[in-house]
Amino acid sequence: MQRLREQSVFYLDENLCDCKPIHEVFDNEGLKYERHLAYFPRATTDPEWLSFVGQRGWIVITKDKSQRYNPLEKAELRKYGIKQFAFQSGNLSAAEMANILRVNMRKMFNLINKHPPPFVASLTKSGVNPRTIT
Repeated sequence: MQRLREQSVFYLDENLCDCKPIHEVFDNEGLKYERHLAYFPRATTDPEWLSFVGQRGWIVITKDKSQRYNPLEKAELRKYGIKQFAFQSGNLSAAEMANILRVNMRKMFNLINKHPPPFVASLTKSGVNPRTIT
């Protein structure tokens, strides 16, 4: 599991990439992460950045729950075997999202280790729940 932690890179999509409390969680855990705006301008289409992330094997963290339903985005998730974690509620504060990440990090790595990609999992106050890419 330590090797998985060391090799994993998380990608914070546009709506999370400037969230300091989330950065702090990754920094405190000693985990690598990349920010959307370090690579793309605002309003870059999801299929464009999903292919970029997928080619690198990065793990997506997002608030966008709809990607597993959108045909173009689903195609990218499948094509590149993307591992994605999406906050279940879009109305969470930065501190709430950071806390959800903090308390569920072990569960996230367990899912990454045991569940073959592609997958989308929801992040909630009660845990990490794999979802079907429909």
